[in-house]
This record gives sequence, C-alpha cells and structure tokens, in this order.
Amino acid sequence: NGDRSSAARLNVCFFVHGMGGTYRDWDTWVEVLAARLPEWRLVPLRSLAKSNAFLGAGVDRCASLAAAEIVRTLREEGVDEPDGPR
Repeated sequence: NGDRSSAARLNVCFFVHGMGGTYRDWDTWVEVLAARLPEWRLVPLRSLAKSNAFLGAGVDRCASLAAAEIVRTLREEGVDEPDGPR
C-alpha cells in the first residue's frame, strides 16, 4: 500500500451520480458527512458528467472512466495497488 504503514487506514468514499447528474448532486451529503467523518476523504466522481447523458457513452465506457478516476484518486492518497473494499 504505497508509503502508508500497515497500521494506517485510509477511508475514502466515492459518490457516483445518476444519468443526467453531476458531481454537485452530492454537495449536501459531502457537507454532512465531512462534519461527521472528518478523517474520511469524500470524493464525488467528476469524470462521468459528459458521458452519462441519455444516449451518451455505454456502461462499459462509464465504468472505465469511473475506475480510472478512482485509481487516480487512490494513488494521490499514496495507495499503489488498491486492495478493494473492506
């Protein structure tokens, strides 16, 4: 897990909006959860907004965009190889 010690725990919550939505759909939740869980990193995905419109990109493309953004975010946090959810 990169430069994090085995005792360190990283808590990241990714938010994914629905069709026609944007990352701003999560503003209220991010505000509420940030106050309750200040040690968590709360990340509304931004990469899907242009691809999720009606008749936009397919599910496979949206999944690839989301996965790339998630991996990039985890690497920014110092996680080289994400272990998956716990």
